[in-house]
Amino acid sequence: MAGLLDFPIYFNSTRILRPVKWEESSQVVENIIVTEAGTDYTEVTRYDKLIVNAGFGVTDGWAQVFKQFSKYNTFTLKTYDIETKAYKERTVCIRNFTASLRKDSELLPAVNGVWDISFQIKEL
Repeated sequence: MAGLLDFPIYFNSTRILRPVKWEESSQVVENIIVTEAGTDYTEVTRYDKLIVNAGFGVTDGWAQVFKQFSKYNTFTLKTYDIETKAYKERTVCIRNFTASLRKDSELLPAVNGVWDISFQIKEL
């Protein structure tokens, strides 16, 4: 039986590292229209607009990869969908990118520090 570890996350065609934090939420997109009678009519456009709060602990090389993705206007996020039990592709962008160098990690040989990366992924 396959577990979630068997379904990695992809940004475009890049398989990314396992996150330290990956919190998905679904946003309802709706329009409220006031009718001639003065009542509100709610029209739901979507029920599952994805928002992800993500966090990673990475070396400088991966920090650069995530920083590049944060500069893209859009990219394709490919994740395993627990509802359909299959991969789902969504057009997304990254917002609120932060990178923090862990104390004294720049002293580690062969890497330029260990970075705590966090950002929000928003589906378009």
